[in-house]
Amino acid sequence: MKTIFTNLFKKYKEALGIFLVSRILIFFIFSFLFTYNFGIPQFSQWDANTYLSIAKEGYQFFGSYKDAGSYIAFFPLFPLIVRIFSEISHADILFSALSLNLVFGICSAVLIYKIARDRWGKDAAINSVLLFSFFPTSIFLTVPYSESLFLFVVLLSFILLENKKFFYASVFISLSLITRLTGIILIPALFYYLFRKKIKIFLWPIYIAISLLPFLIFLYFQYINYGTPLAFLEAQRINWYHQLVFPWIGFGNLIGYALSSGSLSTMWRTDLVMLSIMIITLILAKKNINAFFMIFGFGVILLTINQSFILGTSRYMLMVLPFYFFWGKFLTKHSLAKQIVLAISISWMTFNSILFLLSKPLF
Repeated sequence: MKTIFTNLFKKYKEALGIFLVSRILIFFIFSFLFTYNFGIPQFSQWDANTYLSIAKEGYQFFGSYKDAGSYIAFFPLFPLIVRIFSEISHADILFSALSLNLVFGICSAVLIYKIARDRWGKDAAINSVLLFSFFPTSIFLTVPYSESLFLFVVLLSFILLENKKFFYASVFISLSLITRLTGIILIPALFYYLFRKKIKIFLWPIYIAISLLPFLIFLYFQYINYGTPLAFLEAQRINWYHQLVFPWIGFGNLIGYALSSGSLSTMWRTDLVMLSIMIITLILAKKNINAFFMIFGFGVILLTINQSFILGTSRYMLMVLPFYFFWGKFLTKHSLAKQIVLAISISWMTFNSILFLLSKPLF
């Protein structure tokens, strides 16, 4: 066992080192804010508190989609894993969530490194991990949100699909679907691989059924406890004004928010810039990046802008995986651009981390 871990460390030490340095920076920011009385920094802000509440108490519904009734909008796998880890380790819920996200984040960084190195070499792999670890909103890979777990499951699903391990890929796709609704994007990706790898057609329903089963159980749970299998959508509509609209309508709404002069206008403008960068990246990357990641990247964009009220765009863009691979490869041949991009990204991540820890809107 020791030999296995030693070999893994040697093979992926760059990815491990880069990601750990980025997390050390976040914990340093927390310590600095606490030590010099800039406020009361907290790792459990906003949605993090909801995930931790679900981990402690489960879903609660008292005849209203307000307050605890809104929690059904948050999918169950992350809080369930946190609860199990806390029970086994006898650790605090918050500590359990932070520890698990550190592990999932490391695993995601390692998988990004492996995928990029196998296709474009070591330098591109290092750059891809740098972009991932110091992404402006990568604070969400540490705090009690589901991004780290979700990205790990998505990346592992890709590797399994590429290696024609469809049973295990279907299992991890099913886990993605009970982590975030964004996991639905992996269903068309699964169809793509079943067709591309020329898998016998009679096996398709088996793999699709495996992929959907936990999500269907979650829907049935909602039907039993809330009277509708789509309670999570109702909670989002009532509390976050998320209603399904055509993507161009959602994008137009975001532009309208960005052009407004309200207290959150700077946040909307930043979100619009981040979304635009990702759209441009996907257009440029269409001939260079694997179809799985292109499907997933465009899916993340579409799910973001087909909402009537778009909130958290910059955080969602963290999941546009082609960004890391395309620009990681590009920066191998442009050292000055690499230095500039990293300087901006690290500064932006530092600023966003301060804002989150002090419960301020992220820019």
